[in-house]
Amino acid sequence: MNDDNQISHPNKRASLAVTLIYLGIIIVSFFYVYNRIFDGKINLNGDNVSYYLLGQALATGQGYVNTTSRAKQPHRHFPVGYPLVVAAASKAYSSEIIFIKRVNGFLLISAVVILFLLLKSITQNNHISFIVALFCILNSNLLNYSYIMMSEISFLFFSILALWMATKVNFDKPIVKNGLFFMLILCVVFVFHIKMTGLALFLAIATYLLINKEKKYLLAFGLGFIVCSLPWYLRSRSLGGNSHMKSLLLKNPYEPELGAIGIADFIERVVSNIGRYIAREIPSSTFNYVNITSYSEALSWGEFLVGASIVSVMLLGLYKMKIYRSLIGSYLFFFLGILVLWPEVWYGIRFILPIVPLLLFAFVYGIEQLVTSLAQKVRFQKQVPYIPIALLLGALFLVPSYLEPLKALERASKQPYPISYANYFKLANWVNENTPRGSLTCCRKPILFSLYSNKYSVPYKNTLNQQEFIEDLEKKGVDYVVLDQLGYSSTAKYLYPTIKNNPERFEVIAYMEEDPITYLLKFKKK
Repeated sequence: MNDDNQISHPNKRASLAVTLIYLGIIIVSFFYVYNRIFDGKINLNGDNVSYYLLGQALATGQGYVNTTSRAKQPHRHFPVGYPLVVAAASKAYSSEIIFIKRVNGFLLISAVVILFLLLKSITQNNHISFIVALFCILNSNLLNYSYIMMSEISFLFFSILALWMATKVNFDKPIVKNGLFFMLILCVVFVFHIKMTGLALFLAIATYLLINKEKKYLLAFGLGFIVCSLPWYLRSRSLGGNSHMKSLLLKNPYEPELGAIGIADFIERVVSNIGRYIAREIPSSTFNYVNITSYSEALSWGEFLVGASIVSVMLLGLYKMKIYRSLIGSYLFFFLGILVLWPEVWYGIRFILPIVPLLLFAFVYGIEQLVTSLAQKVRFQKQVPYIPIALLLGALFLVPSYLEPLKALERASKQPYPISYANYFKLANWVNENTPRGSLTCCRKPILFSLYSNKYSVPYKNTLNQQEFIEDLEKKGVDYVVLDQLGYSSTAKYLYPTIKNNPERFEVIAYMEEDPITYLLKFKKK
């Protein structure tokens, strides 16, 4: 393909030795760091437990269902990809939470190794590849998600694997005899079933094939993706559509009463998201030492200038790529393009995390190109081949600046749960020991509550209409209600006023005395 004229290395044996040494350093360093920062506690966002329980439902043959509710209805919010990873790991070895957490760590180091090989084929340089891999295993954001049971790291692994496969497929072979190509299709389909942003990977590879005029392969790739994705699409449609997709059409998914988004709202959302990603998410997710003080504060010009400078270097790095530019560049473009369409309340580095290694590569390569250009202008042509080595030495000098966030992760791993959550989990244990089998509790974090109570749990309805709120409890067959102090606005906005104004329907039967007090109330049905 005309995009991929490979440059042979003058000394393959020496290059292989350097490659193996660098990979050895990366692997040993990762496990040293990982074992120090690994946190065995359940993450408090709740989604991680949803993934885990869905995976266990698949592993035990119950199907893709919500096991936390009595009805055990088919699940339609989270894609099936990561729960399949959890199920496979559970069936192969163990369903223990600690083991499932460590699977993510294994996927991260595997992704970094494949990334190293991918970048070496792009840059023909071990040193640049090592710099990127080194700072990936020191990236506090990537490490943080490498022990949380969330889908970001599995998405990262399979997407990097797919990109590497795309660079290795021999497009001169007949399609029917090209096994690696069919593996690529399955890998891309699986990425799409891990997160919706996997669509960016499909579009990127399709763009890559189109630019390189591989029409037959493009057609086969498109048809293969559609055919393999169709069954899950039909399932979601039969269940009323994907709830995640419906959330995109709301002004605020957490306040549905605000209604659907309009054209003006949509334009404002895109502009706001672009500014935020440039000023905050891209810098802070890529570099440990760029901190976001508060998302509630307006963007400052200082933040935007720093972010714009970083993004400019990344764009230069992508532009200067000699091979696979259309593949990597279009993937980043489509991925970020999807993110800026999302509701503004879906902020944070979690969503951008799967492309952080590629953003880091674009930045490092951009710096290398800037230094090379400067060296050529001042007529230091003979020194140009040594620039990657000089950058490596500079990178090693920067390593200490990455350590403080890692120390913070290590400290956090040794800390107990906040008191509010500790009380919440104690109350869940009380429910486990003191309520009838099959009882149903309504609460703010039902998935977390179910994990500790081993009983059914459901969320309450986000509505200001208290009669409608109570009717929803009746309809669901709720036995108990938890009045928590976890800090979420919905508790004070929807739950507490309903309990306060309808005391005849709620009776306190248990509470955790340690401040902040958490209450369990029996719901009196009619």
